[in-house]
Amino acid sequence: MKRKAIVIAVIVIVLAGAWAWRAGGTYGTNLGDYYVEVSNANVVKTEQANSDATQYSYILTGVKDDGTTTQVRFSKNEEVADGTYLRLKMVPFFGATGSETVDWSTIPTAAQAKLSAPSEG
Repeated sequence: MKRKAIVIAVIVIVLAGAWAWRAGGTYGTNLGDYYVEVSNANVVKTEQANSDATQYSYILTGVKDDGTTTQVRFSKNEEVADGTYLRLKMVPFFGATGSETVDWSTIPTAAQAKLSAPSEG
């Protein structure tokens, strides 16, 4: 009986690890706020089946408050204008759970150093 419980526990751990590896590859293991500058050059536009809805998927470089960078993925139901700055709320294995448009002046200095400054005029 004890051996059977150990075998089941090992199977559960292996399956959970496989799921976490797959989810981490798809949604990332990022936690916290990340700043991005939107570029529609590589946006993937997906028409939803049986619906008039369109999904816009982005893969961009995200920057944390301290200036560390990583690739982040998120989707929106509408296209975001080029050059828009967003703060993404990232949760490991779920990706972006929220976003808001932010002004350049509100982005921490260390993060600004890794993003393109807004063009004048």
